[in-house]
Amino acid sequence: MGDRTDVYIKFGGRISRRAAEALVEALEREGYRCNDGTDNKPTIADLDEDFYAYEVNYANIDGLDAVCRRFGIDYDMNHGAGGGYGPCCQRYMGGEHRECSADADSGPMVPLSQILDTETLATGLGDLIKLARFMCGDFPNLVIDDTIVDTVDLSPAAASIIE
Repeated sequence: MGDRTDVYIKFGGRISRRAAEALVEALEREGYRCNDGTDNKPTIADLDEDFYAYEVNYANIDGLDAVCRRFGIDYDMNHGAGGGYGPCCQRYMGGEHRECSADADSGPMVPLSQILDTETLATGLGDLIKLARFMCGDFPNLVIDDTIVDTVDLSPAAASIIE
């Protein structure tokens, strides 16, 4: 057992019905609930809602992240501080993954070292602006599109990767 915290996550993008089913299975397996005031278990009809899980070990979302990457599902996640780590937000969108986190002492969401570790301050500021645009920009609504045909391998061997 490690440091635990609450995790909130929202999904977006245009996905297939099979991707939606895989996402619901992963949410159930990880213990997520709808954050719409009902506290219901996730269903396909609820996938446009936010979801939460309490007491997530080290804010680990590896299982959900694997499903999202496999099916091309965008997500926007944030979690609170745990014993040895600070709050964090992550966004996976359009195949790109970015993360902003604070240190356990409530330091900045983008550490100064991340800005100053670049060749020049101008490059560092440019990278910071790109990060801010990605993290704070528009996030797509989730749409389940029955016309999308998946080519994702769901054989038992391949499926074991996301469990």
